Amino acid sequence: MGRRLVVGFVIALVALSAYVGWIKLERRSPTAELVHPIATLGRSSTIDVHLMDVGTGLGDLPLDAVRWGASRGLRLVPFGLERSRPAAHLARDAGLPMVLGCAGALPIKPRSVDIVVLSQVAHHMHSDAVIRMARELTKVSRIGVVLADLRRSRLAMVAFWFGSRILRFDPATRADGLTSVRRSYTRMELKTLLSRAGIDAKVEQRPGFRLVATWSSG
Repeated sequence: MGRRLVVGFVIALVALSAYVGWIKLERRSPTAELVHPIATLGRSSTIDVHLMDVGTGLGDLPLDAVRWGASRGLRLVPFGLERSRPAAHLARDAGLPMVLGCAGALPIKPRSVDIVVLSQVAHHMHSDAVIRMARELTKVSRIGVVLADLRRSRLAMVAFWFGSRILRFDPATRADGLTSVRRSYTRMELKTLLSRAGIDAKVEQRPGFRLVATWSSG
């Protein structure tokens, strides 16, 4: 019995440590996991880099990316795409040009934007929708695509389960968080989906149970 308690305590401690690390990452700039791939793709352009953030929400990511790029000599010209009209209005009020639309059927002409970013959206979609979306993103981009999302793992589930209770999240937030982790993809699953879309992507694991996939549009 004593050994079980020790093992349980160790598991809870590891989970909490992982969850605290997750929270710290969430509180950093939303561009933290995307700045390097955006810069890598953007280096191929010698002029302004037009960036579209799909499912932009309140527009935090592209606006932060602009500030980050300016400090490093990379001029990003962003706009956001959002299907929620209230969110689009809020992002526009924050200074981000906006387009209303859906990731699965982008209201954008082929090869009309340099880099397309999709962050924390894929886990809301089933696998066939992810494949269609990836093809759409590739079609409208001239340089490349950056896709970031959650990474499913047992540790992520355990970390969120313990951490959300210790931090006294409300039941709705706990349920939503666990559902998001369950519906997210592993590195190989995302790599396979992108391959099925005809895309040769580099898919990397990042701290905080994250995945970042990048590919050139060709």
